[in-house]
Amino acid sequence: MNKEIIFLANHITYFVSHRLAIAEKLKSLGYEVTVITGRKKKINENQCYSLVRSKGIKLEVVEHFAGTKNILSLLTFLMFVIKMCRQNNNKILHCISTKSAIVGLAAAFITRTEVVCSFSGLGLLFQKNGNRFFFKYKIFLIHCYFRFLLKFVTCRFIVQNQQDKA
Repeated sequence: MNKEIIFLANHITYFVSHRLAIAEKLKSLGYEVTVITGRKKKINENQCYSLVRSKGIKLEVVEHFAGTKNILSLLTFLMFVIKMCRQNNNKILHCISTKSAIVGLAAAFITRTEVVCSFSGLGLLFQKNGNRFFFKYKIFLIHCYFRFLLKFVTCRFIVQNQQDKA
């Protein structure tokens, strides 16, 4: 049985610009490659969808909008990822943003899937904007979430920007 890798991306444009070459290489090495992505509200992503499909990569588009803070949308996205991870035990889940790592680690905890989390930057979750107390509270919750789940999930991290390394 071939090993399968699932890329979990907030939106397809980011996947195409940052991870498509990696996915193509994995495909050439015999991996079955799938991309699970949400939509971006104001961008026509059809060209990116066509490009990914033309490379022989499976594409699953979920009605989850990148940038949303809607908890129901996030839970729907999580349930879909869990369903995909349960279809085959021979999987690696590659999360390519902070939000997808939050969803992916929860799915991996439930399904016992191996995870790779790669960050090209820590994103909007870690930008200080607005209330300072809320910012510190949000960072504290994310920190606790990651520390808890990483006790139970096999995960490797890739941090691309030197200034983001801890």
